[in-house]
Amino acid sequence: MVDFIKSVLCMFGKLFGFYRPVLFGCVILLAIIFVACMTVFTVAVIKESKKRKSNKEVVDACIEQEEVSVATEVAEENKEEVIAETNEESDKLAIKARYVRTYMARLIQSEDSVKDIYNALKNKLLSYKKVKARLSKKRETFYTGRNTLVKFDVKGKKVDLYLALNPSEFADKAQFYNYINIADKNAETPMLMKVSGPIKLRRALELIDILMGKMGVVLLKEYAEQDFRMPFETTEALIERGLIKDLGEDTDVADEAVEEVADVEEVQKKTKKLNGKWIIERESDDEFVSKLIASNGEVMLTSEIYTTADGAKSGIETIIRSIVNDNFTIYQDKNKNYYYKISSANNRLLCAGEIYKTKDGCLNAVESVKRIAEDSPVLDEIREGQGYAPYTPAQLDLTDVKKGTSGKWRIVQLENGSYSARLFASNGQLMLATEQVALEKSARNAIESVKKNAEQGNFIIDRDKFGRFYYKLRNAQKSVICMGEAYESLDSCVSAIESVRRFSLTAVLVEE
Repeated sequence: MVDFIKSVLCMFGKLFGFYRPVLFGCVILLAIIFVACMTVFTVAVIKESKKRKSNKEVVDACIEQEEVSVATEVAEENKEEVIAETNEESDKLAIKARYVRTYMARLIQSEDSVKDIYNALKNKLLSYKKVKARLSKKRETFYTGRNTLVKFDVKGKKVDLYLALNPSEFADKAQFYNYINIADKNAETPMLMKVSGPIKLRRALELIDILMGKMGVVLLKEYAEQDFRMPFETTEALIERGLIKDLGEDTDVADEAVEEVADVEEVQKKTKKLNGKWIIERESDDEFVSKLIASNGEVMLTSEIYTTADGAKSGIETIIRSIVNDNFTIYQDKNKNYYYKISSANNRLLCAGEIYKTKDGCLNAVESVKRIAEDSPVLDEIREGQGYAPYTPAQLDLTDVKKGTSGKWRIVQLENGSYSARLFASNGQLMLATEQVALEKSARNAIESVKKNAEQGNFIIDRDKFGRFYYKLRNAQKSVICMGEAYESLDSCVSAIESVRRFSLTAVLVEE
């Protein structure tokens, strides 16, 4: 059999010029291998061609869907905003179109404070990786990939910030929830925050960080802030640039436009949160205070005494600055009620809030003050306050105290590092605490100030919003040294004052 194969190979070898059967066998083997490789390659090419064709059909479908989605969004965003006026002579809503302002036109003609907020928000967003901005006639959208993150709009003195966050997730976070609205729970950016002033701006920046964390977007390693604030331009200049369209004073607007304006007004009514107001009250001939009143009429805080109404008005700016800087301190009195104080940068007491039965109630009040204080107008009128409750210092009798019932003074260092002097009765009950000071030496001086002014009877008795009575001990310049607890009756408050007067003079400072 082997001889037969060799003879056949030799015959074919001679036919093709090969005289060595081994060499011819190698050629045949190589040919077989080559044909097999070409067959495998051809099959692979055919499969890949079919796969690419299938993928192309899927991609084309996705692109078509994306183009339809984007076209729909752009068409929605490019709806023109109609500046409308109502005709008072008609009972019906008569709309006269004058100008159609684009988002960019509203931004250019906004106040500097709005541009500052816009600049801070945009720089914040662009400091994250792969975040891009898209501008339309109606708003500005920030996105990464196919995910919409944030939308901007400018309305009056505010920047409307729409975020891809669920407002209901922040229901237990008062520092955010007091500032947000539900724009549209089914929208891609359901949370709306109307940003105005540094407090809301700070909260908005925090919300952007939270959003980016949820979306898995990280900060750039390096980001150079840009100035996105644009100089003001006149309406005529913006008309020439095509950013404002002049429709004429008597041009009628289509029914669709009327419906759109009505819808916008309805949304604004739903999302509007009323601010409060600042008022000035006269407590006596030469004593004035400022008060922050919420939209429901509740007194949120009362300032310290000023000798003139103008001084009280000027003091509001200082109070707002301290509110913006979050200079709040929460206190609990011996009756386990809570109240807050607002201090200046150097720990000078500026004002105190009302007294609340729970800490949550007090914290919610703090957040409400932060939300409304800056945007609330200051009324020009000077109102007559209810005045102080009557108080006449009694003649001091220190006989019973000297027999061994004196209290104790203690200087306590607080968690924030400041110091406060505290007076305790002989039974250990806390009677008063001085305002916080930075140095222990200042707390010792406060003790002497309490003794001096308590002996002179420099107390006033005021009322909180529930009609309860509490006292303030003041120095000769009418600055508050300390505040007392809230009492249901005037007699109880007066009795507490007289106890403070007696114990403060004879209490011993306990060194600890």
